[in-house]
Amino acid sequence: MADLTHPLSPLAVPDTERDDDASSWGRYPGHPQQRRRLWWPHDPVPWASRGGVLPRGLGRSYGDSCLAHGGTLVDVTPCARLLELDTATGLLTAEAGASLGAIAAAALPHGWYPPVVPGTRHVTLGGAIANDIHGKNHWSAGSFGCHVRSIELRRSDRAAPVRLAPGDPLFAATIGGIGLTGIIASATIALARVPGPGIVSRTHAFGSWDDYFAQAEEATRAHAHSVEWFAPGARGTVRGTFSLGDPAAGPAHWNAEPSAWGVVPFDLPAAATSGPAIAAFNAVYFRASVRAARRPRLVPVWPFMHPLDGCRHVNRIYGRRGFLQYHFVVPRGADRTEVPAILAAIADRGMRVFLPVMKQFGPVASPGLLSFPLPGTSVALDFPWQGDRLFRLLDELDARVADCGGRVYIAKDARMSGQAFRRFYPRWEELERHRDPAIRSHFWQRVTR
Repeated sequence: MADLTHPLSPLAVPDTERDDDASSWGRYPGHPQQRRRLWWPHDPVPWASRGGVLPRGLGRSYGDSCLAHGGTLVDVTPCARLLELDTATGLLTAEAGASLGAIAAAALPHGWYPPVVPGTRHVTLGGAIANDIHGKNHWSAGSFGCHVRSIELRRSDRAAPVRLAPGDPLFAATIGGIGLTGIIASATIALARVPGPGIVSRTHAFGSWDDYFAQAEEATRAHAHSVEWFAPGARGTVRGTFSLGDPAAGPAHWNAEPSAWGVVPFDLPAAATSGPAIAAFNAVYFRASVRAARRPRLVPVWPFMHPLDGCRHVNRIYGRRGFLQYHFVVPRGADRTEVPAILAAIADRGMRVFLPVMKQFGPVASPGLLSFPLPGTSVALDFPWQGDRLFRLLDELDARVADCGGRVYIAKDARMSGQAFRRFYPRWEELERHRDPAIRSHFWQRVTR
């Protein structure tokens, strides 16, 4: 048993402050709201705050599910203590504000790693549960919620914290419940056994949709992790690369959390994400990736798992107006025709897309009522702000995704209609019945009113 208790966070920052420019990672939208920090998991919560309250972590959600319009954000990041790790079983208990990066850094020397991680390590344990995050290994590991063994939840209508476990309806509502069922105080998760802090990384190129789907099927059989970058072309053409990885042993110094290698020091002008600039970036990135495909490489786990962390403030690339990420999944069977057709429709409109990626989702069922993954192909597209023109396109894509049985990820959304939301997530009323009466988010008000 390893003692992982972290020291207290410094108390130099006031408990409550005005945050007049609170926004998501996508920088759209922004809403004035109060921010209240919790230094201990059981500190008093301002449940009676005007406008409601909403738990807040490290702010990496792209849309408005992490915003409490006119309300109070309850910042749980000071509650980041790692409480206990059973080095024999890999069971870890931590407070909700602990980041996945801190968990990984503490567990790697003992041969364990978080079972599911997103593109950034700057995500809290509570946020990973509330958004039921997925990673590059969904076909074998499922979503994050599949590995949660218990949750300690605080609610405004309960005098004492509630202990939740799989099988409890409130547990299912909390997994993927975007923070609406209460404030997570702590949780116990099952880590994954790994041989060390290394990854054997391979890069394979593809030049057509038939080539992509053939290689995707092989990747899910032969490798632990896979993510695909691609550049959509005219008339539905595509080319891109598979980034494949398998856990491996590596030098001990790879256990330490790395520093970012770069920073975007200021908001870039709109020309940085113009059509010609994106086309040039895609061409350079593709050539560099193809050169890297010559042989497998042993690399640290951090840059492979968390490429978004290589550059600080990378969201400044999109300028002050920010961006919207459209992240959808199309079910197996429909994906071979619908994914190319959706991307062709975007290209036909002359809309520019930055850093598009795909992942394969497998059959492992997610435990949450509003969990995003389903077996099929997941596509994430960053759109620089383009006003009503972009909103109209995304509304049309919502209808197309819903018609083929897919859905859009609510943790990334900032604009879907209530009608589209109800088609994507028909069990939403069950979550509403479990919602803490004092908790509200801008997203929930927008899609359920």
